[in-house]
Amino acid sequence: VSNMKDNTLVLGEPHKIFAANNFAVSNEINGHDYFYIPVKNSKLYVYDLDTKKKVDEESTGITTPLGVAITPDGIVYIAGNMQFMYKYDPYTGVGERIYLPNVGATNYYNINSDENGNLYFGTYPVAKLYRYSPASGTFTEYSNFDPDAKYVFSNVYHDGYVYANTYGDANNDGVFSKKIVKINAETKEVVKTLDISEKLG
Repeated sequence: VSNMKDNTLVLGEPHKIFAANNFAVSNEINGHDYFYIPVKNSKLYVYDLDTKKKVDEESTGITTPLGVAITPDGIVYIAGNMQFMYKYDPYTGVGERIYLPNVGATNYYNINSDENGNLYFGTYPVAKLYRYSPASGTFTEYSNFDPDAKYVFSNVYHDGYVYANTYGDANNDGVFSKKIVKINAETKEVVKTLDISEKLG
């Protein structure tokens, strides 16, 4: 981060950084709130919002971050254009890579956490949705609920269900699939599918 003096963050003023696609504010950790900025130079910048100081700078190895999430225990996860997630522990300041299933994906999008700390993320150019369970270190693949799409571009978890937004032209026939799919997070059953192709054009 440039144009900063003594690593002090002045809230409300613009700051030059490499392109940042995502950011998140954590729960309180050790009595302080932290602000995380993963950026396109493979860095993660960590700020203490109470002291307004940069407290850490990590090399993630992810050149294009496309999702960041914080689990209920305060651990930060970043995904993007590499076949691994970057896990950052704000209690220890230690980061590590968690390698993802090799499913032919080049991008991993929009991580979200549930109340138990499980993480959900989508892929491109194979439109799949996965759950990663940090407690067991296992991955769950959800059914290929939109074979015509290339992206599971975004998702959100709420009350036992994952809502996934699909997009793309997997058949290269000029017909783009755009859907919102409601999935039972435990049974993996597709409960409802809303086709929004005509509404969005």
